[in-house]
Amino acid sequence: MLILPGFLGQPLPVKGEVVSYHNPIPMKKWAEQFAIAGDTVLGYSLGGRLALHLAAYHPRPWRRMIIVSADPGLQEGHQARLEADQCWAHRFRTEPWNQVMEAWNNQPVFAASQRLMREEHEREHWAEILEMWSVAKQEDFREKCAHWSFPILWMSSTDNPGLTFSHPVSHYVKIPDVGHRIPWDQPHLFQEQLDHFLRIT
Repeated sequence: MLILPGFLGQPLPVKGEVVSYHNPIPMKKWAEQFAIAGDTVLGYSLGGRLALHLAAYHPRPWRRMIIVSADPGLQEGHQARLEADQCWAHRFRTEPWNQVMEAWNNQPVFAASQRLMREEHEREHWAEILEMWSVAKQEDFREKCAHWSFPILWMSSTDNPGLTFSHPVSHYVKIPDVGHRIPWDQPHLFQEQLDHFLRIT
């Protein structure tokens, strides 16, 4: 299983081959050039959005995908999100590291989640990812997704309104009492749902 981690690259508590994000390029181009072998993908947050680009733009016959804390794309508000991500990129480049990490973890989306920290020497790398892989630059995959033949497990918190679309072979699981960081907030429920999906597909 290929593991696509989220922003900040925190390793997920599952076994698989972790994909590193070196020298980010536009998401569609990244997907077209993807060369790591495998037919099952688990993507968390940013990794989930990249997994959707693999589904849309890589010709591999995918067997199944697991998308955690991500949805098919924005339907509105692109400019505001782009400006917000550009602001975060500037902060990652310029602010004292502990200060920007504290601010990142204090965002409402992470209010019910564990706090994550990364090393300061990677600050330019994360700033580039914020700019290149902003949610605002992600395509809305709702129409394309409806025609994919492989099953997808969508795992989200109970507060995610983004999973409003049709894909006949998708499985939708809402995990209670979690924030955005489901694999760390509810590791047993996360693993239970993952294992079940892998068994039935």
